[in-house]
Amino acid sequence: MEMIDAGALVPGPAERTVLVAHSRTGLRRGLDLGEAVLLRAPDGEYHVARVVDLTFELDDTVYTCELGGRIPEELARERAAGLDPDRDDLELHEIVDLLHELRDEGHRPPDAQAFTRQLAMR
Repeated sequence: MEMIDAGALVPGPAERTVLVAHSRTGLRRGLDLGEAVLLRAPDGEYHVARVVDLTFELDDTVYTCELGGRIPEELARERAAGLDPDRDDLELHEIVDLLHELRDEGHRPPDAQAFTRQLAMR
């Protein structure tokens, strides 16, 4: 998982999205649509994010990233290094991800929540 020092988080076109210019990431490769990344905000907070759109400009690529939850620096560094069951507490990472999912559930419209519950019952 790539860790990106995002600088100022520029609000994106939708709620909970930010825009990140590739030229500001320091990455040697481009990000893929759907790729999970870690964004470090100027305040030092780390956010789990997912690339949800790519915009190609003449001299740069701009990633639209949907912000997930914040995670502590230690967990962010573990994820960036690649989780190792012999070294890292995978259950802790799963709990953090579950908490983010539960939080996100509260942001969905009521119809989406009902649909999610119906899928879970199948």
